[in-house]
Amino acid sequence: MAVTRPKQIYKTAGISRKVNKIADAREKLKDVSITSEDYAKVVRANDKPSTFFFLDPPYENSTKQMGYAEHKDFDFERLADVLKHIKGKFLMTINDSPRIRDLFSAFYIKPFVADTNLNTANFTKGKKGGYERKELFIANYPLTKG
Repeated sequence: MAVTRPKQIYKTAGISRKVNKIADAREKLKDVSITSEDYAKVVRANDKPSTFFFLDPPYENSTKQMGYAEHKDFDFERLADVLKHIKGKFLMTINDSPRIRDLFSAFYIKPFVADTNLNTANFTKGKKGGYERKELFIANYPLTKG
């Protein structure tokens, strides 16, 4: 299923309010290009040493119950291969799993915990009463500690 509306991605209300805040950051975003196309096409068209790509691909085994659009056929192997050949820099956020760590082991990986209000089998009870999901920053440059 192609994602055509924010409600197909986010379960929480108020996304339009968040999107409207982008206007407040106009100066900071003046040279930024945001797109929702096939990542390989975007990389090929824009890749140069001065390019920075931020990637937020579908999470492995994501479901509508987790608040995400489902992408059961997403090709993580293809993504890893595309990223191995870019000239620019990239930073990606994705779920933490042994498979993801293995596929992207050629890159710098830094784990982090994201807070969420969703209660699913994939998330654990957090210290603050909400739920937590284990995620990763993956990049082709060293990630600072801290």
